[in-house]
Amino acid sequence: GLSGGARIFFARPVVTERTGIKWFSSVGLIRMTEARSATIPRQETEDGAKASTPGVATSTTATLSFGPPSHPLTEKERRLTSGTLCQRIGALCSIVSLSWLNPLVRTALRKGREGLRDEDVFRTLESDSCHGLYERLAEEWEREKETANDAKSWVNRPSIALALYRAFGRKWVIGGVYQFLFMCVQFALPLIIQLLFRELQWTSDEGVVAQEGWNFNPMALVYAVLLAVVSILSSIFMARGFYLCTRAGIEVRAALMLAVYRHALTLPSFQPKKDKQSATAGETLTRMSVDPERVFMCLQFLHFYWHFALTAVVTLIVLWLYIGMASIIGISLFVLILPIQLAVSRRIARMRRTSMQHTDKRMRHFNQILQNIRFVKLFAWEYALGSKVQACRNEELSAIEHSLVWRALLREMMFVAPLLCAFGIFVPKVYLLDEPLESSEILVTLAFLNILRFPGMLLSQAMATDQEAKISLQRLRDFLLLPSWRSHVQRLSTNGPPKAPALHIENAIFRWPSSNFTLRLDNVKINRGELVALVGKVGGGKTTFLKAMMG
Repeated sequence: GLSGGARIFFARPVVTERTGIKWFSSVGLIRMTEARSATIPRQETEDGAKASTPGVATSTTATLSFGPPSHPLTEKERRLTSGTLCQRIGALCSIVSLSWLNPLVRTALRKGREGLRDEDVFRTLESDSCHGLYERLAEEWEREKETANDAKSWVNRPSIALALYRAFGRKWVIGGVYQFLFMCVQFALPLIIQLLFRELQWTSDEGVVAQEGWNFNPMALVYAVLLAVVSILSSIFMARGFYLCTRAGIEVRAALMLAVYRHALTLPSFQPKKDKQSATAGETLTRMSVDPERVFMCLQFLHFYWHFALTAVVTLIVLWLYIGMASIIGISLFVLILPIQLAVSRRIARMRRTSMQHTDKRMRHFNQILQNIRFVKLFAWEYALGSKVQACRNEELSAIEHSLVWRALLREMMFVAPLLCAFGIFVPKVYLLDEPLESSEILVTLAFLNILRFPGMLLSQAMATDQEAKISLQRLRDFLLLPSWRSHVQRLSTNGPPKAPALHIENAIFRWPSSNFTLRLDNVKINRGELVALVGKVGGGKTTFLKAMMG
C-alpha cells in the first residue's frame, strides 16, 4: 500500500513536511505523498540546540503493514492534496523512472548491516492497511453470500473469486490495459526495423552523399530515433503493468490472510466431523499462508492468457501475409503444441492437489504432536512420531519435485515453440516451394517469433499458477463457508436496569448435532454481579450449559 509521510535520517537532524497528492488517473496510483521543499522554523534537535533546517524533497515507498490502521490525512494534507501541475508532472516522472525508491535505497546503504526499521519507511494509509483491505473483501463476500442465498439467483454457491474481483479488480484491470499497450508497441518494433533496414539498403544502393562524402538518409535517422522511443515505451508499459498486477496481488494476499485468521477465531469449538477436519490448526495455518500466496502468484501471470492468444493470432496473420503458403507448416507445428501444454498443465494441477493433501496431513500430525507434547516426552515417542512426520514430508517433497519437473518441461516447450515454427516456415519455402528468402522476410519473421517467445514462456507460468490458484480458492471458499458463532448469535443491548438479570433461560433444550445427549433448562436466572459456581459430575452437561450461554 502507498503510505504518507517520509522520515529520512541524515547525519544532521532534518525535518520534512508532508503533503498529499491524490491521483485518479490511468496511471493507477490512488494516493501518493511526498515531502515539499520548504524552510522549517527553528526546532530543538536531540542535543537541545536550535537549528533552522531546509526541508528535503523525498518520495514515497510501497509497504503493507499488518499492524493497526494509521491515522487519516490531516486537514492540511487534504487541503494540499490537489497540488500544482509541476508537482503532478514531477510525480509522474518519479513513477516512470522509479526514482521514488532512491531515498529508501540511500537510507539502506547508509545503515548497512543495521538494516531498515519501522521508522525509516512511511506509515500505511488506512485504505491500504490490512484492516482496510479486509473490510473491502468482507463487504463483497457478504454480498456474494446474500446473492447465492437468494432464491431467484442462479448461483448455487458464493464465489470468492468474484468477491476478490469486485474488491480489488480495478487495479488489476488497469494493469492489463498497460500490458495491452505493451503488446501493441511490441508489434510496432519489427515494422520499424523493416523500414529502417529498407532505408539503409536504399542508402547503400543509391548513394545519397552528404557534404563530407558520407552516405546520409534522414529517414533512416528518424526510424532509428523512433525505434529507441518505442523500445523505451514498451519497457515503461510492461513495468507499470507488472507493478499494478503485483500490487493487486499483494492486496488480495493480505486480505485473504486476515479473512482466514478472523474466521478461524469465530469457529465454534464443536463442529461436525467433516468440518472439523478442515478447521484444524495445521490446515488453518496452511490456508492462511500457502493458499493466499498461490492466488498472489496467479494474479501476476493471469493476463498472459489473452496476451499470448492475441500475440499468436497477430503473428500468424503477419507471417501468412509476408511468407504465404510456406507458413502453413510452421503454423501447424505451433498449433499442435498447445494441446500438449494444456495436458501438462492439468497434470501439474493434479500434482499440486496431491502435494497440498500431503501438506495438510503433515501439519495435522505436527499439530497433534505439539498439543500432546507432554505425553510424547513422557513415553519417549519423539523418534517414532518424528519419523511419521518425516514420511509425510518426503511424500510432499516427492510430489513437489515431480510438479517442478513438469513445470520445467512446460516452460521449455514454450521456449522451443518459436524455433520449431521458424524451422517449419523457412525449410518448406526454400526446399519445397523453391522460393528465395529475402533478408527482410527473415528479419521480420524472426522478430515476430521472438515477440511470441516472451508471452509464450510466461504462459506456462500462467497455466501452472492458474490451476494452483483454482485449488486454493476452492479451499479458501470452503473454509470461509464454515459456520461460525457470529452467524446465529443476536447481540442484545446491555443498557438495562441495574436489577435486571444478567442471564435468564426458560424452557430451553440444547442438543449436540452428533450426540443423543440433551440438556433441558426449565428456569435459570442469574443476577448481575453474582458469583455462581457450576457443579456436577463428569458428563452432566456443565460444558453444554456454558456453550449454550455463549451461543
